[in-house]
Amino acid sequence: MEFEQKDSYKVDVMQIVAIFMSIKVVLSFSSICRPSGIVDNALTVLSICICCIVVINKIYSLRTLFLSFLLGLVALYTCVKIGSYEILISVMTILALKGYDFDKFLKMIYKTEVALLIIHVVYSMAYSLFINYDEFIIEGDRRWRFTFGFVHPNSFSAILFGVILIYVWFHFETNMKDTLIKSSLIEVIAFALSDSRTALMSYLVLVLLIFMKMDGRLNAIIRMITRWCVPLLSVIMFILIRGYKNGWVISILVNRFLTGRIRLGSYALEKSGLTLFGQAISYMSTSVVWDEIWQLNSFTFDNMYSYCMMSAGLIWLVILSIMAIVISKKLNLKCCIAFVVWAVYGLSEVIILNGYISFPIFLITLVLNSSVSNQLLYIEEGRREI
Repeated sequence: MEFEQKDSYKVDVMQIVAIFMSIKVVLSFSSICRPSGIVDNALTVLSICICCIVVINKIYSLRTLFLSFLLGLVALYTCVKIGSYEILISVMTILALKGYDFDKFLKMIYKTEVALLIIHVVYSMAYSLFINYDEFIIEGDRRWRFTFGFVHPNSFSAILFGVILIYVWFHFETNMKDTLIKSSLIEVIAFALSDSRTALMSYLVLVLLIFMKMDGRLNAIIRMITRWCVPLLSVIMFILIRGYKNGWVISILVNRFLTGRIRLGSYALEKSGLTLFGQAISYMSTSVVWDEIWQLNSFTFDNMYSYCMMSAGLIWLVILSIMAIVISKKLNLKCCIAFVVWAVYGLSEVIILNGYISFPIFLITLVLNSSVSNQLLYIEEGRREI
């Protein structure tokens, strides 16, 4: 949406939203230049208000307007309950992007976050070389990990992986060999320094799916994986979480592989139970009393599926499952692959519910967006476009 000023000057408000929210989400995880609470909240509120104005000015059918209002209301209720506004930000962005050039919006996110990442990487490395080498190093379970100027190596890896995913998105139809070589080099170097296994695992899934797409005969399998990834992973996570307290061997083994995330989910299920529309988790912001059963001194959610089950609300897993079905049927294989990779990353991260960190959650807007028809699946006589 553009607001026209005098002398025919136009302000593209969705580009402003992309810049504001990219700055907000990246700097909120920065240890170099973290904005004050006032600035952080101002960027969030301003971006949401712009999205609301854009949505109000769109010509919707009565049914679409009602569904949009209902979805926004549920998102607002959830965010007020849990004290976090990532879901509302993503929902309002999806609604505001209807009729807007999706790739143009994505390109602005990419440019802004690449610039911020370069600043953090250069500063943290220069500081480590010339001033204090351990300022941006933390001791992990296996070895030292470099934070690149962020509060945690996993935060840096999540933001970097989101940027890599956008890079692959824009080069998907060009020279994929060069694209994979460049992106693989960056991901391997980042893993060597940050030791973030989640990003590496998700990147390997991305490469595997791209190779499957190149085969051609496996396209139907990619669509089937897309359709079932969210509901299947949700059910699997719930079974593993329930089984952990009962001492199931498979739950314990997966918990080790996911570095304690099954145990954290089981603890939350025991203390708070499931929720449909969201509930506050008090022990997330307070110290957890250590006991012999759970052996926890602190608590956080590091798994999107358990987070939705016990905190944000099961309704969002239902909505994401519907999204997966629609994407698998309506959008091309590039969109399917991006969404599956997003779902896999959710096994070890919650922050991907914010589309400005991991954009595939925005993909549902392409189904609504008739101006970006190149992402839609078309079946013509004698030819299938993927």
